[in-house]
Amino acid sequence: MGVIRKYMPAGLHPVCLKTLYMLKKLCYFGLSCYCPVCRSWIRAWKPHPLVPESVICCPVCHCLDRHRLGWAFLCIRTDMFDAWPKSVLHVAPEPEFETRLRRVQTLDYLSADLERPAMVAMDIRDIKYPENSFDVILCCHVLEHVPEDRKAMSELYRVLRPGGWLLVQVPQPPAISHTIEDASVTDPDERYRLFGWPTHVRIYGPDLKERLESVGFKASRLSAKDILDDKETIRQGVKGQVLFHAVKA
Repeated sequence: MGVIRKYMPAGLHPVCLKTLYMLKKLCYFGLSCYCPVCRSWIRAWKPHPLVPESVICCPVCHCLDRHRLGWAFLCIRTDMFDAWPKSVLHVAPEPEFETRLRRVQTLDYLSADLERPAMVAMDIRDIKYPENSFDVILCCHVLEHVPEDRKAMSELYRVLRPGGWLLVQVPQPPAISHTIEDASVTDPDERYRLFGWPTHVRIYGPDLKERLESVGFKASRLSAKDILDDKETIRQGVKGQVLFHAVKA
């Protein structure tokens, strides 16, 4: 795609991208797997280049298993795409979601990130928006990077409107029974060993639900089987994934 962008007029980029997208759908077509993010039927998932033993990607849109569960949840279990307007804050926006959400006319969409490109720069421990600003907040694979996670949760609670909800996803290995953290660990290699990634400051257990509730949320921990039936968890490649849904009363 870099070569296409370099040598082809900018006005033709959308046409080329759409053509490439359709060619990939055709190339990988099959009936074994279904990606709810790009709505593609494909014959097989691709292993993730960094963690091929545990993460599988869509060969068409490149979304991961956590993206597919999150999108399925938004479509099936929430009012995200109902007709009435909503204000949405998307923290550390996933490209797989951002492009699609910005096209939804009923959503007043705002993406935010501390370092990476987004619509606004934001530290979720100190959100520069007033109380009750958003109907929905998406915060996926963010909190494990935040040293003061309860402060961030309190801020997310504050800027949600009453009745609004927060979607949280974090890495959560099935063998972990409770959150493991140690603020004294700063070495990237040691963080990788303890928490699964050089920039993680903790690894969450199921007790993330209690942390969310400690700042005021009414929270639920949902597995893939709470959202999809057994057949669809396999077809959509989300087996073993979990997420947290937190509502501001």
